[in-house]
Amino acid sequence: MQHITRLCSRLGAAAMLSWSATGAAHWAGRDPYPPSCLPDWPAYRSGGPANPEASGIIDVVRIQPTRPADPIKMAFRIARVPCTATQSVLVVSTTDMAPPGEIPGGVLPDFAARSAGDDQFHGLNPSRTPLPVPSGNELWRAFHKYVNNDYILEPTIGPDLNGPVTIRVDTLVAEPVYVTLPAYVPTEEVLQPRPLDSFVAGHYYDAAHPGEGIVIESIGTPDAAGHTYLRYVWFTYDKNGHPFWLTGGDTVDPHSRSTRLPAVHLRGGRFAGRANAAPPVPWGTVEMSFPDCNTLRLSYASSGSADPAIPQGSGTLEWKRLGKPADHACD
Repeated sequence: MQHITRLCSRLGAAAMLSWSATGAAHWAGRDPYPPSCLPDWPAYRSGGPANPEASGIIDVVRIQPTRPADPIKMAFRIARVPCTATQSVLVVSTTDMAPPGEIPGGVLPDFAARSAGDDQFHGLNPSRTPLPVPSGNELWRAFHKYVNNDYILEPTIGPDLNGPVTIRVDTLVAEPVYVTLPAYVPTEEVLQPRPLDSFVAGHYYDAAHPGEGIVIESIGTPDAAGHTYLRYVWFTYDKNGHPFWLTGGDTVDPHSRSTRLPAVHLRGGRFAGRANAAPPVPWGTVEMSFPDCNTLRLSYASSGSADPAIPQGSGTLEWKRLGKPADHACD
């Protein structure tokens, strides 16, 4: 019964503290990590040798509906997921070291972190949601649904988790376990251009040349091969200063870092649909890559046209993000 009393007390207090802390961070508009960091959660990229993992074993409570049960061992493994050149995410995997049987799984420990030089630990909010939307009053997270569990450790307030940190793992039925992680070191993968996932969608332009820009869309769910459809519309001008649109699209591997897409233009239509446009006319190709979440690098090359009014040429443009889909921010 002592385990039950202490557990209920811990859950109640933890819920209130977690709710107020995460609520404050959320309403302050602070995302603990880029929403685009975990597109394939719970699969995640390794931090590599430069970002070693930390692991341990701790006693946790198990509860049966009508009576308390003896503590069991739980193994945990904490790792960094590289996101950008300066940001990472902490994730933890836990495993009950006993068969489930009739007794529900072990209670998830409390996690707290302390930055180097800080004398105070600050709570970490375990979440199964790959987007940084803190919600500290979801008590169902305190109990294992399965023997193996993966959680994202979101900061509430306090430590910069990208620097060296000490993490405290506590269950109140055993001595806390302390593990340390060195400062985050970005991997070669995150220093490359961004993958062509749905987070690259949005509007891009050059502030020095207003009135021209591009809209990029990532459409549909992945097909059997894991490919999605990337489409764009480039709003530009012809030699006489009249509006001239190029558009195109194709299936892409969302893990690739660049793509070459066909470019076509339309003609023959009239305002408000008063005449049908002629079939699309091939113009050339455009190649896209994204050096970071907010930059588009666009290389274009025309394939030649007998119509002198059609603009021709090749070159490379670098545009900045102007807008992004709601609730689908990159970083």
